[in-house]
Amino acid sequence: MNKSSEVFTAKVYEAVLDAEEALVGALLIDSAFSHDRTAISDVATILTPKDFLNERCGRIYEAMLKCQGTPHQINVGKQLVDSGKAMVGDIADMSYCIKGCPCSLDYMDYAKVVSDYALRRNPSRINPLRKIEV
Repeated sequence: MNKSSEVFTAKVYEAVLDAEEALVGALLIDSAFSHDRTAISDVATILTPKDFLNERCGRIYEAMLKCQGTPHQINVGKQLVDSGKAMVGDIADMSYCIKGCPCSLDYMDYAKVVSDYALRRNPSRINPLRKIEV
């Protein structure tokens, strides 16, 4: 199976969604405990909100990026409301992502999965800030 057809398999689709939810959960957990923006700043070097397959996770990630101060669950919820992008269930969705996150320390691994599949879906959308690993 070549990489382009792999993008459309159900298993891969589920794996990407799992990675997106794990990433959102990891970023929320990290910001709640570290009280800084280190993790979100690291991830922002390789991901944009449009890289998410799951629109809900992309919206939450975008709110994290725009959040004033620490992007924990309450501040992200406030950012969604202030930006007019809040939807019913956002806080519950964030809680779901936190609960389902296997390990918040692996946030860059989750981000790389999301980024790799975003590039497979649309190779012309290469983030110019993306770090190239050699």
